[in-house]
Amino acid sequence: MSFATIGRLERLHDFREAELFYKSVVPIRGRAEDVRPLGARRDADKYRIVKCGNEDKGIEYHAVLYNSGCIRFLPNGEIVISTCGFNTALTMSFIAEVLGIGAGRQRGTNVFRISEQNYITKGAEEVRIRHIGNGQFEIISENKHFQYVINRTGANSVRRRSADFRRYLRGFVSLRTQEVMLYYQKQNLVCIPASEFREIFGIMGRPDWHDKVMQFVDNTKWVSLTQKQHAYEEFLKSSSYLDSLVTSGDTSKYDEAAMILAGATSATPHMRADSNNMMHMTPDALEDKLDESQFKLYSKDVFTLVELPQGKVPNPRYDSWVDPTPSDSQYGRTKA
Repeated sequence: MSFATIGRLERLHDFREAELFYKSVVPIRGRAEDVRPLGARRDADKYRIVKCGNEDKGIEYHAVLYNSGCIRFLPNGEIVISTCGFNTALTMSFIAEVLGIGAGRQRGTNVFRISEQNYITKGAEEVRIRHIGNGQFEIISENKHFQYVINRTGANSVRRRSADFRRYLRGFVSLRTQEVMLYYQKQNLVCIPASEFREIFGIMGRPDWHDKVMQFVDNTKWVSLTQKQHAYEEFLKSSSYLDSLVTSGDTSKYDEAAMILAGATSATPHMRADSNNMMHMTPDALEDKLDESQFKLYSKDVFTLVELPQGKVPNPRYDSWVDPTPSDSQYGRTKA
C-alpha cells in the first residue's frame, strides 16, 4: 500500500506574500474557474491558491488542499489554520509545507509547533497565528482542551461495593491457574473447560455463511460487557446484571459472575457448544475486566474532566469509558 505525499509547494508567510504569489501565477488554461497551482502545474487539482471575497467585503487568499481551504490569509495579518475536519498526516504535511511550521499527528490529535511551543487542535478546530518576521509566528488564539482522568476516591468507592466478590474472584483465579504450554511457551493461565460455560449459560444457535445453524455457548451475558460505545443498550443490560451479582453479597451468585468475567476475557469468546477444549485467560484480566465494566457503568462517579496545560496532547483513552457516543471526531473531548 502506498500513501499520498506532499510535493514541493510555495512557502507563504502572510497575506502580502499570498497576494503577490497569486498575482504571479498564470491560471490553468481551459478551465471554467480560475485555477492557480500552489506547486507544480500538474498538481493544480491537489494544491492551489484561491482568491476569495471582494473589495467591499474584504479579500482573503486560501491555500487549498483538494477542496479544503486549510490555510486562510486575512488582510489584517492573521492566518487561520484548520484541517477542515480531515485530520490526516497528508493535511498536516500540507500545512507544514506551506507555512514552514512543525505540524503532525499525536494520539489522534493535531499538533502544531509554533515558536517552540505545541498548540493542539481537534476535529475542525482553528488556530490563529500571525507572522512576526524571519519565518516566525506568534499565536493569536488557542484552544482549551480537556481529558478524563480517574477520580481515585470515586474509583475506590465503586470497588468497595464489590469488595467481597473481589476476594472471591482472587480465590477463583488462584484455584484455576495452571502452567500450560501455549504458543510454544510456558504460561500461567486460568483454565476453564468449555463444557463448564455450556452448563452455566446454555447454548444458542447462529447461522454460518451457508445458513446452517451452528451451536455455540450462549455468550449474551458477556459479549457486550464493556462495549459502551458500540452497543450501548446491550452494554447497559450486561454490565448492570453483572453489577447486581457482584454487589449482592450472595456467594451463590458469585460463581456465575466470575464465569461471565472469564468468558469476557477468554481468548475464544465465541465457544462451540460441542467443544471440549480448555478456555484460557490471563489471571489479572478478570479483575481488570470487572473494573472496566463497573467504571464504565458508574463513569459519572469515577471520572473527572480536567483542563490540560497548553501544549499537552490529550489522551483519549477514557473517552469511550464515559460517553456512549463517539467523541470529537473520535479524538477526545473538547469542552466549550
